[in-house]
Amino acid sequence: MKYTVLRNGVYYSQFTNPLTGKRIKKRLGKDRAEAKTILDALLSAYSLGSESPDGSANVLMAQKGCGWQIAYQSYYRTHISNYEGEWKNQLCLTLNKLNDSNNLNDVSEYEYKHIQNFIDDLKTKLKNATVNKYLTKISSFFDYCIKMKWIKENPCALVALLPESESDAYHFSDNDLKVLFDNANGFTDWWTFLLETGIRACDAKSFTKANFIVQDRMYVQFKQHKHGKKAKSIKLPLTKKAVKIVESAGDVIFPECYKWLNRPTKGHFNGFLEDSLKLMRGLLSDGNKFSMMKVEHHTFRHTFAINNLNAGMPKEVLQTLLGHASLKTTEKHYANWMSDVSLNKWVD
Repeated sequence: MKYTVLRNGVYYSQFTNPLTGKRIKKRLGKDRAEAKTILDALLSAYSLGSESPDGSANVLMAQKGCGWQIAYQSYYRTHISNYEGEWKNQLCLTLNKLNDSNNLNDVSEYEYKHIQNFIDDLKTKLKNATVNKYLTKISSFFDYCIKMKWIKENPCALVALLPESESDAYHFSDNDLKVLFDNANGFTDWWTFLLETGIRACDAKSFTKANFIVQDRMYVQFKQHKHGKKAKSIKLPLTKKAVKIVESAGDVIFPECYKWLNRPTKGHFNGFLEDSLKLMRGLLSDGNKFSMMKVEHHTFRHTFAINNLNAGMPKEVLQTLLGHASLKTTEKHYANWMSDVSLNKWVD
């Protein structure tokens, strides 16, 4: 077979993606007939013809455009595989959940209504900003299908992004904080540390005494988990309340959270964080129709930023404390969060 190579009795595909120039290598199996069938599907997916004259062996491909599984595998190799760890997993989950919710065999069968129904379901589970991000990635997948000539139009074209005002960062009010901290519990130090430092929970959960430096005052030094291998080390000063928590801790600052890290089982589940979030939402719900999706550990970071802005902190200083590489990121999230009281003191 023209586009295969035989190694140790196993057939492997060997051809180049015409769009990216990337070599496509896939295990086809030991049986020649089975390998030819799978290869026909791959070649058709990349618009490279077929091993059989009429393409009759192509049982994995739908007649209209391209089978979902082949399209997804092709997109994974050329796009998703370039992402790192966590975000790559999110892209895989999103596309697979999209197809699971519709159970369509061919990408050409997707219509506007299928995407809209999926996005409407996401709205009940995720923040609007996250839904917008997923919609953009889904649309990129179908743009790829258009380039591969599997479909003519993008079914995401009519699905509108959610209004920007609805995806603004939510922060705790003074009353919310009073409810959270009125009575001490097993998460009080954890919440206090997040509120006092503005550090992301994904970073703070792994802190040990090795992360802290005492010079003229105490500093915390770490690499932001969000940026993966490209992250640069940052050094931030701590408030007195945060210092007190660190000084009273052992070698691990939050041991109940830390013990869930580096487990042999797969997944990102952390029992401490789940219980913490559940208690936060329970305390603030008060039996009303309170939007629990707004309440998360990241809300402490938003509250830290907004409280400091309202206290008169220059945005350049806030950018450094939040670890933002660009001032535009800080402005995007917090430029419109100045309270009336804070604005009034600057205007006669």
